[in-house]
Amino acid sequence: MKLKLILLVFLIFVACYKFAGRDVNFDVQPHRFDSCTQPANISELSWAITKPGVTSVAVYVTKVGEPETLWSSGPLIRTLKTGAWVSDGLTFVLRDQNNNFLARRTVDTTRCVGAEFGE
Repeated sequence: MKLKLILLVFLIFVACYKFAGRDVNFDVQPHRFDSCTQPANISELSWAITKPGVTSVAVYVTKVGEPETLWSSGPLIRTLKTGAWVSDGLTFVLRDQNNNFLARRTVDTTRCVGAEFGE
């Protein structure tokens, strides 16, 4: 039990240190893929929210012209991996418990070098 508590305190410290000085921190890695690897891309999302009044968050996914779809919700500090469904133009939107916008990150792809030459 003590080891779990120590580990939890350490993880909170690391998250707070990584995101020190900002009240909304939202990261998607990788956020850029080589188009040669399409469509099986996996990203890791991490966030740490210290904004006053925010008690929980929700992550939505969307593409241009499509409505937002709830993907995950939960605590103010978290890291999650997606499945192999991340593709060019996919946007992750972070909202608070009242559906207020907190942050947005969009995934994009780079050109598949060599593909235009038949490699």
